[in-house]
Amino acid sequence: MAVINTGLVLKGARSEFFSGLMSAPTYFQDLCTRIPSAIDVERYRWLGSNAMMREWTGPRQTAPLYPESYDVANLKYEATMEVDRTELEDDQTAQIGIRARGLGIVAGTHKDKLLGNLLIAGSAGTAYPYDSATIPFFHASHVIRKTLSTQSNTTTSVAACSDPIITLTATEAKDAIMAAIARMRSMLNEQGEPIYIGPGGFKCVVPPVYELPFLEATQAGIVVSTTNVIQGIADVVVNPWLTTPTSTGIWYLLYTGGPIRPFIFQDRTSLDFVALEGNSEHGFTNDKYLYGVRARYAIANGEYRYAVQHTFTT
Repeated sequence: MAVINTGLVLKGARSEFFSGLMSAPTYFQDLCTRIPSAIDVERYRWLGSNAMMREWTGPRQTAPLYPESYDVANLKYEATMEVDRTELEDDQTAQIGIRARGLGIVAGTHKDKLLGNLLIAGSAGTAYPYDSATIPFFHASHVIRKTLSTQSNTTTSVAACSDPIITLTATEAKDAIMAAIARMRSMLNEQGEPIYIGPGGFKCVVPPVYELPFLEATQAGIVVSTTNVIQGIADVVVNPWLTTPTSTGIWYLLYTGGPIRPFIFQDRTSLDFVALEGNSEHGFTNDKYLYGVRARYAIANGEYRYAVQHTFTT
């Protein structure tokens, strides 16, 4: 009986997978508050329920725990690749190793993909914040509990060109960043007090077409012969899953400098790499080996005050 000695057993495939996983740059961990999860559905009631300091006169005054609850269900994800046994017999392990590393990259960047989809859903009005099932995450009429007044986490600015996807300038990007920061710094918490915004921690999350003008707007010392007062104020994060802008373009300013971030990464089960090889029923019946990964987690909306959607109009 011939013995296949190619090195692509479970141990080798797992090594290639995690090599790809570790090589993939990801950003979700910087944009989300990580919440370890131990059950299928987690219920959040603490978002927006901050107590405020006051002079102590008389009994303590507790901050109310608002009746709304925000349930986030963990979802199960998988990715599987199939390998013909003949590929192993013909010693095609280098190519298979590349596929295993590619699988690791796909698994590693999946949470960034989910975050991009969530941002798009918030802009489209199909994803909601913790305090409403009818007002979208990005909206002009978020209600402040104590005062019942409203506030917006959206801004707009005019791009002089007819097509901002092609000719957006660094000046236009700079002006948009300044408008978004000003809006975020004016946000109030549920008690009607200013939210905490530190000196750093801003992230500009942009589609690929806006990468260069936003990099120039945030990194250049001079923009169009004028001192750039926002140099270094924000990091630029390119999310390739954001919809490509057409006549109007959308990007997002996020604040990540505090303990609560604009999105939640709910971590239930870490990535697990498994295989069905020659001794498995699948391998015996189909003459094919399976290598796959599974995990359980969720990406959900967090604190809307730390996220501003900016739209370029023409």
